[in-house]
Amino acid sequence: MKPDQKLLCSVVAELFQSERSASRHPVVEAERVGDAPPSRPMQLVAAHATRALSELEVLSQDRDLEVGTAMRALGRSLSAIRNRFADLTLRREQSYRFTMLGIRHGIDTVRLLRDIALERDDTELVRWTEQWLEERVQLIAQAEAQLSWFARFPEEAIAPIRQSVLARGGRALGSVFGKVDAAMSRTSPKRA
Repeated sequence: MKPDQKLLCSVVAELFQSERSASRHPVVEAERVGDAPPSRPMQLVAAHATRALSELEVLSQDRDLEVGTAMRALGRSLSAIRNRFADLTLRREQSYRFTMLGIRHGIDTVRLLRDIALERDDTELVRWTEQWLEERVQLIAQAEAQLSWFARFPEEAIAPIRQSVLARGGRALGSVFGKVDAAMSRTSPKRA
């Protein structure tokens, strides 16, 4: 396989994973905040990602791209790690921002995909990436604007997303590690 085709396959596989995540995690965030304003932009991002996955499937088939199962397995593993471990220690606002971080990753991936398409003179793919970027950047801006909701409702912001015994233990352990790290930072010599 030629290097440009290999790069294209790799970036498309990464985008598939990013969009699968963007079709699921924002729905979870929307459910966590309920009827509050941060919910709507997350639902819109998830809907956009779901539609983009269908379109990306067609674009991939039209270009005979082999999107490997290894990348899909990695993506599922990362999602499982987040759902099982990271979410044990996160507060609602942290979870929302963590989801935003994942959604933003898609923007960089699509920008690279657009550049690859430009180099390959693939006008259909360039057009798709530009449309995707126009829509997604606006949706992310709407989601970012809702971060202020957490500042206005701090009791909601600091609420843990899980209440189980395991989650409370994870938060306590995280707090201990944070205090140890802070103490070590105070006592370690400053480096020039």
